[in-house]
Amino acid sequence: MSKLVYGIWPALVTPFGDNLELKIDAVTPLVHSLLETDISGFFVCGGTGEGRAMTVPERKAIGEAAVRAVGGQVPVILHVGGTTTEESVALATHAPMVGADAVASVAPANRPNDLAAAVRHYTAIGSASDLPFYVYWLASDADRRVTAHRFLEAMPNFSGIKFTDTNFYLFQQLVDLSGGCLNAITGPDEMCAAGMIMGSDGAIGSTYNIMPRIFCGMYQAFQEGRVSRTQ
Repeated sequence: MSKLVYGIWPALVTPFGDNLELKIDAVTPLVHSLLETDISGFFVCGGTGEGRAMTVPERKAIGEAAVRAVGGQVPVILHVGGTTTEESVALATHAPMVGADAVASVAPANRPNDLAAAVRHYTAIGSASDLPFYVYWLASDADRRVTAHRFLEAMPNFSGIKFTDTNFYLFQQLVDLSGGCLNAITGPDEMCAAGMIMGSDGAIGSTYNIMPRIFCGMYQAFQEGRVSRTQ
């Protein structure tokens, strides 16, 4: 299975007006400014994009606007995690209709630390479309008792993980135990370089919206074997 995520991906911010209304017309210039750098894709409606704070229609509108603005130049992952599994499934069903390349989700909001509940939640979302599915691992949601082996054994088929945690011992176990098949992506911006050293394929982060060239330079330096420059 080929991996979708490599390099530096901004977790796209969602533009709002003074009255918290969506500023759809601001999406295109924002996306185009980032496309002028060496970023490799976009992660839309995640934590940085305030996805779970928006309504389903708002999230659909932002997802559609972002994909349209990108115009196929780089891949787009839509985060569909929401208040309920039903909400997430509705967003996952909509994602291929607007041309998204994959979907991702956090654990269910009502039972974030329950692995069995998370598996049911992820299975429902993954079954809602033929798009690749990515687990959005949040440190605040994670069951700290879950080992990498148990997680990989329990999970349905999924393409990768956005690992927003600083437990890089667990991260490397996930990479190693998957035999390199897992598309492993780091989430914390400050752990970008450490993630590369520990085997990540790429990184998704908030500050990549405002200083993408710095992080793209880090990634390029690491690919060239210049680890000290990356650091």
